[in-house]
Amino acid sequence: MKTQGTFIDNIKDENYRNAIIDALTGGIADEFQEYFEMVMNYVIDEKLQLFNKEEFKGSLYEGDDDFLDMILPCVRRVFGKVFIDTPKIFIPEPIVASVKGYKEDGRMELFQLHYNIDEFIDYLIEILPKSKECLSQFENIDRSPKTLEIIVDNYIGGLIKKVLESNDIKQDIRDLKIKNLIND
Repeated sequence: MKTQGTFIDNIKDENYRNAIIDALTGGIADEFQEYFEMVMNYVIDEKLQLFNKEEFKGSLYEGDDDFLDMILPCVRRVFGKVFIDTPKIFIPEPIVASVKGYKEDGRMELFQLHYNIDEFIDYLIEILPKSKECLSQFENIDRSPKTLEIIVDNYIGGLIKKVLESNDIKQDIRDLKIKNLIND
């Protein structure tokens, strides 16, 4: 396994890539593992080079990990928030779910359909450089992971907002499924 060179150089080594993906797969439910691995390989093969620009050289805070070292954990975090630790607003309370006649309204499905890795990568490309040093006054916290958490939470908040603004959940689900079929 390679350990010298840039992250982009190292990730080309299949053993290194597999070790990184395996490490990030922890906590992913079996039903989502194949999809998660597909997303990770797609990001590595098709999107990671987009971060090989001058504005992504260095780190968010002096002495922290490089920008590139944080991309895949950030992708893992957003995947987890969409598919594993779904916002509570989309999960019916047990008492509500057990009430006779309760029907799932499709909000969780719509939320998950709004997840688009290409849009998230575009968002990261835009927001990461703007986030550099944004928590520099907070010297007693682990600033880079906290910044990434805020970035992901903001993206997830945007997905939630799209769902809450839906006037016709079933129609929006249908439209997103069609859009996803066309884009595949």
